[in-house]
This record gives sequence, structure tokens and C-alpha cells, in this order.
Amino acid sequence: MQYSFNSNRRLEEHFKVNAKKFPKKVAISCKGVDLTYEELDQKSDLIANLVMKNLKEDTQYVGLLMNRGLEMIISILGILKAGVAYIPIDPVNNPSERIKLCLSEVNLNLLITDRGIDIKNVKSILVDEDVLNEHIELSKKEIIPVKKTEIAYAIFTSGTTGVPKAVPIIHENVLNMFHNSQEIFEFSKDDVWALFHSIAFDFSVWEIWGTLLYGAKLEIVPYAVAKNTARFRRFLIEKNISVLNQTTGAFYSLIKADQNKETKIDSLRCLIFGGEKLDVHLLKPWVDRYSSTASKLITVYGTTETTIFTTFKYIGHNDIIDNKLSPIGEPIPGSDIILVGEGNEIASEGEIYISGERLSEGYLNRTELNETKFISKTILGETVKYYRTGDLAFEKNGEYYFLGRVDSQVKFNGYRIELEGIENVVMSHPKIMRSIVSVDNTLSHPRLISFLEPIDNFSVEDEDTVIEEVKKITESLLPFYMVPSEFMFIDKIPLTVNGKIDHKELSELSKTY
Repeated sequence: MQYSFNSNRRLEEHFKVNAKKFPKKVAISCKGVDLTYEELDQKSDLIANLVMKNLKEDTQYVGLLMNRGLEMIISILGILKAGVAYIPIDPVNNPSERIKLCLSEVNLNLLITDRGIDIKNVKSILVDEDVLNEHIELSKKEIIPVKKTEIAYAIFTSGTTGVPKAVPIIHENVLNMFHNSQEIFEFSKDDVWALFHSIAFDFSVWEIWGTLLYGAKLEIVPYAVAKNTARFRRFLIEKNISVLNQTTGAFYSLIKADQNKETKIDSLRCLIFGGEKLDVHLLKPWVDRYSSTASKLITVYGTTETTIFTTFKYIGHNDIIDNKLSPIGEPIPGSDIILVGEGNEIASEGEIYISGERLSEGYLNRTELNETKFISKTILGETVKYYRTGDLAFEKNGEYYFLGRVDSQVKFNGYRIELEGIENVVMSHPKIMRSIVSVDNTLSHPRLISFLEPIDNFSVEDEDTVIEEVKKITESLLPFYMVPSEFMFIDKIPLTVNGKIDHKELSELSKTY
């Protein structure tokens, strides 16, 4: 079914259409508590009026510092209804000083939160179940925003510097994203989505609005469940999740947890992978168990700066067999890609540049950075604005394949080395499922450590033998300066709340070795 979006409308206005269309249908659910579309509409009206009562005349953004739950979604809708944009900050993974840094970076003066917090020059609105009940009369008050910003949200991204920078995305960008990808993902009001990701990660935008724009149901995954793969697997079965979005690292863990279980996850109709490089051969156990036709497998690639996803590819059986490539597919309509190689020329291999109707205008308050990351190129007489991703790819027969990061090389003992190249050599051993190589600088001399995640039926007694075999492989295939000095087996590669590799935890592990 094709859904029609009026790009002149805002996200919350499209939600209100569904609230009238499906008033008694469950919109969101968390820990067994449901809210219908009608109830979500009413409660978010309340938040909208609370926000408007506290807005300063020049306020364009409202910060959102909340744990995942019903109140979080209510607050997002309420902020948008008030005519302003939300800036999400994850309370779980950000220490207080970084929270303050994020707020000061964009000059926020209003914050919605579910906790007591005192930040200079920032007014806080506490929102919890009690507050929603106390101010219920505000849900009946007409909402008349003083003004309506085009921007829907701004998400912080750190990049390689670690300094937070906010990427604003307008309502029209998000609506275009869904309009142009409807045929690919086949959105439906009958779907049950899982909100697995932090709201500080734009995968969450996809999960929330993939639900609310189509009249579907959103099951919010509690943080403790998201961090425990076995519990998350049970959650998928119990909640009958039909659309699941996962970073590749999180899904590899789910594959392992699902193997040899008598009960299958039969409700899934669409699995979407993104956020990190996809090693398609690691999907083989899943495809062997479910077949690639049981649920649609789609890999996507994109950046926060270009509104969630830019490319897609359906993953079939032929893509998985003996495939060492990492496909990212072809552009979703409305986006365009060029590869820029040596000499700043367009090439079949090079850095990914993205243009199109979903491109952000640039980082907030970062003029110098915008000049280097959002650039114009003249091609065949036409000047086009592009975002430089810092990612490398090559193109073959109209499809793109991920190669790594421009900045993935590191300086080690005077040599420039590619860590991913070492990882690929290590993973050629049949008993190694994944490997992450990192540089440890905690000792007097830096060293390369290869963290090893074994296959399922691995025996601890085999560790020493396998390490010796891996050493021989690396010594025979890599120059001496790229051979890790240490190899460490771990149960699984640690992941952040966003499902990406947790390099901080790996660094802590290296200190024990």
C-alpha cells in the first residue's frame, strides 16, 4: 500500500491524522503498559502546552534527557507540537560533564527530563507519570505555537574528535525519507516495531516514525533487555516484533543467542542492518535456520548528516555464500552518491560524497567545519552540494561496497597501518567469528591487541592452540609491524547502547592482559 505524505505538513501533523484514523489502536507499549493513538495524542498535547508556557521568544530547540519509556515518546511529540525541535541526550551513556557540554554547544535554555538536574541557565521541566496526571487539564487546552521551526530534531555526533556537534534535520527530510523508501520496506499499519536504539542515535528516528506515520505499533525495548541478548530474543518472540532494526554487531550477537533454540523468532518480516560494516558471511547461520525468504533482509548505509539512510540492498542467499565483500547497495530515491578518489576526481573507488533532498544544511554553530564537510562540486556544468562522509567504497555494476574509513589508518611505531586489514586476516581462521584489533597505549611501549570472539562450539581447551595458529597466519600474511603482539579471547565483542563496538570497554580489557 502506498502512503501519501504532504511535505508541507510536519511529522506531528501526520501523526494526528493517524490519531483520528486509529484512535483505539495501540500506538506505543513499554513494560506491559499500552497507550492508544488517542491517548498518545492527548498526553503529548499536555507536554506541548507545558513547553509553550516555558519557551523563551528565541527558543528553537528543547533538550530531551530521558530514559526510554512512554514519557519519552510523549515528550518528543509534545515538543514538535509546540513548534520547536528536540535535541536528544542519552542519560545512560553520557556523564554529567558531557551533558553540560552538549547543552552549551547549542545554547539550550530549556530541557525536558525525568530526573532532578541542575544546570546553569537551563530551565528543566520534569516529566513523569505523576506530572502527566497532575497537569491533565493542559491536554484539553488548544495548542497555538508562537512559531513553527522547520527543524524536527538535531542529533549529536562526535566523529573522530569526540567533541559533540549537532546535526539539525528538518521535517521535510524525514518525510522524504519515508516517502522514497515505501516500496523498499513495505510499511504497514499491521507492523510491530521494536524501539531498540537510543534516541541519541538516528536509528531511533526511523523506528519511531516508521511506526507513527503508518499507524503501526511501537514496542519500547527496556535498556536492560536491549543489553541482554538472551532477554532481547525472548522479547522479540513475546511481543511479535515484525520489523527489527539492528546494527550489525548487535545482530551477530542475536544470531549466536538464537542458534539451536527450539522456539524460533517467526514474527519477523523485515530485518534492517545499519550503523556499521556488514560482514555478510556472518549472516549464514541465520539464513540456514530461517532461509533468506522467511523475512526480508536489507542492509542500509547512511549518516546522521544525510537523514538516516542513503543506500539499501536486499541480501539474498547468493550474497552470503563465500562473500567477503561488504555491500551497501544503491541509493534510495532522492539521494545521490559519487566516489572521489585521488586528485579530487570522481572515480570508481574513493571517499563517499552524498547529495540529495535529505542533506542537512550543516552542523549547528560550526562554520569552519561545515566548509570542509559540506562542500560544493561542479559536475557537467551543475554545481551540487555534497556531504563528505569520510567512508571509502568502490562501485561495481551500479552497486556500492564499503571499504572502510578514510581515518581508519593509525600510526603505530612509525608505520601507517590499517586495523581492518589485520582483522580480516585474523578472521580467516575457521574458529574465529569476529576480531577487533586496537592499539593499546597504556604501557611504556604501544602494542597491538587482537580481541577474538570464537565460534559457538569453541572449547576453552583449544584457546592456546588457536592463538598459535592465528599468530602463524598473521606472521605469514602481514608485515611484521602489523602483527598483533597479544591475542585475547572474549565471549563476545562488547557493544555500546547503540549497538556499535565499545572501544572504551575493550581498552579497559586490554589493561588486564
